[in-house]
Amino acid sequence: MREHQPSDLRVAGITPFTTIDFPGKLSAVVFIQGCPWRCPYCHNPWMQPREFDPSLEHGSWEEVASLLSRRKGLLDGVIFSGGEPCVDPALPAAIRAVKDMGYAAGLHTGGAYPRVLETILPMLDWVGMDVKADPRDAAHFDRTAGAKGAAEHFLLSHRLLKESGVCDRLVKTAQNELMNIITIFLGVTVGATTQADKIMNIQFAEVMALGVVAFSIGTACGVLLGKLMYVLSGHKINPLIGSAGVSAVPMAARISQKVGQQEVPTNYLLMHAMGDRKSVV
Repeated sequence: MREHQPSDLRVAGITPFTTIDFPGKLSAVVFIQGCPWRCPYCHNPWMQPREFDPSLEHGSWEEVASLLSRRKGLLDGVIFSGGEPCVDPALPAAIRAVKDMGYAAGLHTGGAYPRVLETILPMLDWVGMDVKADPRDAAHFDRTAGAKGAAEHFLLSHRLLKESGVCDRLVKTAQNELMNIITIFLGVTVGATTQADKIMNIQFAEVMALGVVAFSIGTACGVLLGKLMYVLSGHKINPLIGSAGVSAVPMAARISQKVGQQEVPTNYLLMHAMGDRKSVV
C-alpha cells in the first residue's frame, strides 16, 4: 500500500489567520473533510461526508503549503480541525510536514479515533477536545453524536490526553475550575436551604468535631497500615497508597500519585491508590 503524503489530505477549507484557536499562538486553521458523527448542532454539516460537494469550493494541501511558506515568522502554528481531522489517513504526514517547516501543530478533535490520536500525540503541541455530552451516560452521548460507540471512543481519547499531558487545560479544568464551580454551587445550595437553628447548636458542633476526628484517624491508620504492608511485602508495596484511604474523594489518590512521582519519576501509584480510596466508599 502506498504511504500517504500531505498532498493526499482532503482540505475542506483554510483560515489563514486566527488568534483564538491555538492558545497563546498566532495560527492558521486547516479544516479536513469528513466526520463519522452526526451531531444535530454541527456548525459545518457540509464537512461531514468524506467526499467533497462539487457545488462548493474546497482547499488543497498546495494552498496550505504556499500559505505557510509565505507566513514564516508571522505565524506560530497550525491547527488541524474539521469535521474530524483524525478521519483522514494523511493527517500524520501533514503534521510531520508542518513540524518540518518549523511550526507548532495543534488538533481539534471529538475523540472519534483514539488509535489515530495515540499515533499522532507525540507530534502535537496542543489538543482541543470537543465534549459532546456527559460521557458517563453512554446512551445519551451516542444519541448526541449520532453514532453508536461514540462515548467509548471519547473516553479512550480522553484517557490518552490525560496521560500525555498535551491537553493540560482538560485535566486542569476537571481538577480545578470545574470542581471548584461545582463545590461552590453545592455549598450555596446547601447553605440556602439550611435553617440556622439546625446548625447553630452543640449537637452540630459535636458532629463536626467527630468528623475531624474520623478523618484524622482514617489518615493515620491508612499511613500506618501502608507502612506495615511495605515492611511485610519486603518493600514491594509503596506506603503512600495508604494515605489515599482518608476519604472517597479522588483527589486523595491523585495526591499519592503526585507525591510518589516527585520522589521517583517511574512511580505509578494511581491505580493502587484508587483501589484504597474506593474501599472507604
